[in-house]
Amino acid sequence: MQVQPAQEEWIKILSNGLITIPKAWREQTGIREKDVLKAKLVDNKIILEPQNQDREVRIFSPDLSKL
Repeated sequence: MQVQPAQEEWIKILSNGLITIPKAWREQTGIREKDVLKAKLVDNKIILEPQNQDREVRIFSPDLSKL
């Protein structure tokens, strides 16, 4: 399996910590509105992973429970 070079974009943090994932990245990864992502903090880096929407995802944040 060939490793693809990293893609970089400047992303501004909006109020309440909101960010916008670039459209090309959303399309490339299949992320759509209201999808749930797994967020991890690894070595002071934030990693967002799209989750398979066919499986049950438990939501622990009160803000996300409205999805």
